[in-house]
Amino acid sequence: MKKHFNHLYQSTVKLDTTPADAILDPGCYANLRKNARNTNPVSRPLSIGDIIHLVIVFGPEVAIGNIHYGLLLRDRFS
Repeated sequence: MKKHFNHLYQSTVKLDTTPADAILDPGCYANLRKNARNTNPVSRPLSIGDIIHLVIVFGPEVAIGNIHYGLLLRDRFS
């Protein structure tokens, strides 16, 4: 089937030719380039609560009290 694959389907579909037990290095397949680092510091807010960051936290384990998810709030002033 592999030898007839290019005649049966579009040329954009390709099969992986690496062996099943190949050890792959993730660095060889990374395609995202790192953006230039921002060297301009962000100004500090004038008072507590002006800018608040919200993060949803979760993980593979369940916390005490059968808690699966959580919200973490942090203001930029502190």
